[in-house]
Amino acid sequence: MRSRTASLLALLAAAVAAASCGDGSRTPLSPSNTSAPQAMLMPSDGGCDATMPASTGVDLGGTTRFFAGVPFTIKETVYNACGSIMSSPPNPSWRISSGAASLSPSGTRVTVTPSAAGTLQIVFSSRRADGQGIEDYITLTIENQAPSRIAVTPTSMALPPGEQQSFTVGVYNSSGTELAEPTVTVSSSNPGVAAVSMTDGRHGVVSGVAIGTATVTVTSGSLSTTMSVRVGQPRGIPVSISLSPTRATIKKGQYAWLTATVLDDYGTQVYPTLSWTSSNPYAASVDGSGSVYGVENGTSTVRVCTPESLCASAVIEVQNTFTASIVGPNPVVPWQSATYYASTSCMDCVEPFRYEWSVNSIAIPGQTGPTLTIVPQDYSNGGSYYQISLMVRDAVGRITSTGLSVSTSSGY
Repeated sequence: MRSRTASLLALLAAAVAAASCGDGSRTPLSPSNTSAPQAMLMPSDGGCDATMPASTGVDLGGTTRFFAGVPFTIKETVYNACGSIMSSPPNPSWRISSGAASLSPSGTRVTVTPSAAGTLQIVFSSRRADGQGIEDYITLTIENQAPSRIAVTPTSMALPPGEQQSFTVGVYNSSGTELAEPTVTVSSSNPGVAAVSMTDGRHGVVSGVAIGTATVTVTSGSLSTTMSVRVGQPRGIPVSISLSPTRATIKKGQYAWLTATVLDDYGTQVYPTLSWTSSNPYAASVDGSGSVYGVENGTSTVRVCTPESLCASAVIEVQNTFTASIVGPNPVVPWQSATYYASTSCMDCVEPFRYEWSVNSIAIPGQTGPTLTIVPQDYSNGGSYYQISLMVRDAVGRITSTGLSVSTSSGY
């Protein structure tokens, strides 16, 4: 029995030596951390304890350098007191002893994402329910990878004097991973207009000082980028006005509605008191809300202005509802008379109507009624067509006109 115990003690010494070899960071644990090795490894029957985690092996997947913001994986292999690999070691757990990183554990494997450069110590442990087991300390040096790209968001901003706006800086390595704590400096081309400062490695603030423009330069190592800054008028002061639509056609007696949009220096809509005018109120009138009324046939320019004399305009064309058309034979037979009739339509015209006929721009005297009878060859002038024109007036002077091009069945 003494020789078997000695053999077990030798095995224990070898296991502890294997666990402590290299960086000396692996330590077998008992509930009090003071139990003798043979008490941990020897069950009552004198054999080795296959349920006892006694040593570990670390696999870093071939990774030799570790960078802030770049994840990597650690795999622990746990051996029992008999020297065999434990496929399901009891209660595996991971924690950070020092440094900064996020851990995503899965049994004896963990994905580590360092968040800062420096020394990172990760602890793995596997313990039985009685508290006995093994603990492994893994110490790594985390580096800041050299930046290869820098970006700032937004790339431009506008703000009034006395206000601040924040921005975000992203510094990325060659693989596209953002560095967790890059070294970033900022400067303003015109600090009398816009001042700038960083609040941490990724966030900064621009302060509006006076109206004007400035360029903010963001630098990390040999990389730099810029952001344009405009300090404008105080908020709420109108700087632009637009009108929609800018052109409209309406009938007499109909309405059109114009919408004015007034913006401040930052694209926010504001609502100052507006004044509306019509250049030709006899054709179109406008009220204080932008409602346009068709008064009479004609054209008017409607103009809207703010108290700051910012103005916009729209062209309004009013078409009279007074219309006329010519009805008659087309084509016509040469040497035979043809009669044409005027057809009129008007909502509020005052009769009687007066008709003024002309053919090929020659007025037909005495023809003031709604019919016209002519002999085509008298007006064809040797051509194959002639033009009939008609102007109609009502009793109060409203006018409409129309025309008809008539062809002959054969030339002269």
